[in-house]
Formats: sequence, structure tokens, C-alpha cells
Amino acid sequence: MPAALMMSSASHVSSVTSNPMLNAKLTRRKVQQDMELLSNRIERLRAEERKAKAKVMETKLRGQEIISLQKRNEQMHAAKLLAKQLEEEQRARDTQQVRIASPCWVPLRRAGWQARAV
Repeated sequence: MPAALMMSSASHVSSVTSNPMLNAKLTRRKVQQDMELLSNRIERLRAEERKAKAKVMETKLRGQEIISLQKRNEQMHAAKLLAKQLEEEQRARDTQQVRIASPCWVPLRRAGWQARAV
């Protein structure tokens, strides 16, 4: 406890009574109360700091989780695009094979392929 605070407490108490023993006792009691109040305040601040640190850690972990989910979603999207592209390529190859194998298909300008009436 700072000396200035003790003196202000002591001067306040001494104005109440002129008995030095009583003044000392009241001063010690006041100092003890002040110490308990400060101790409680420090403990509340420490608890608040622990809570804030936990919140920061929670937010950091959530951010990492979001980044991980974004990467997973991007990979899934890329896989879907690749699967769609492969499917379209396979469909084009199948169509080409049918055109080559079937004599009833004839090429037309601008219209693509069309079946010939037999």
C-alpha cells in the first residue's frame, strides 16, 4: 500500500479520535480493507484477462477451421468440374464412335451431324 494512501487514511481516522492506539487500530483496519479491495480487483482483472485470452484462442481456432473448410470446398468444386469435364469428353468420344460406326450419319454444314433417311 502506498505511503500517501496510508497517510490519507491515517489523517482521516485521526480526525475521528485523539486516542493514538485507536487511531492505529482503525488505520490498520482501513489499510487491510483497502488491500482486500485491491486484491479482489486484481483477481477480477486476471479472470477477465483469462477469459479474453480464451476468446482470442477460440476465434483463432474458428478462423483456422473456416480456412480448412474453404480449402475443402474448393477441392470438392475442382473435383466436380474435372468429373464434369471428363464426362463431357467421354460423351464426345462416344458420339464420335457412333458417327464413325454408323453409315446413316452424314455431315451437314453448320448443323453438325444428322441422321440420313434410309
